[in-house]
Amino acid sequence: MAGLSPRQALRKRDKMFKELHLDRKKVTDETLLLLIEKYPGLILRPIVVVGERVVIATKPEMISQVLLNTSASRTE
Repeated sequence: MAGLSPRQALRKRDKMFKELHLDRKKVTDETLLLLIEKYPGLILRPIVVVGERVVIATKPEMISQVLLNTSASRTE
């Protein structure tokens, strides 16, 4: 829903990211999904879901923007 590939959703500074050597290009999306399931700390967060919109809000202002845009569209 956020329009990201598994690789794009990873926290590249996470300890497990480095320990699992996920910076290698040979790791498939399927493998990444299995690793995310096993080590959920690998995924970027927070993930904000408002209606049909999904944003990985890596900055606080992103959360405000999603909530404000959703509120504005509901009042129209």
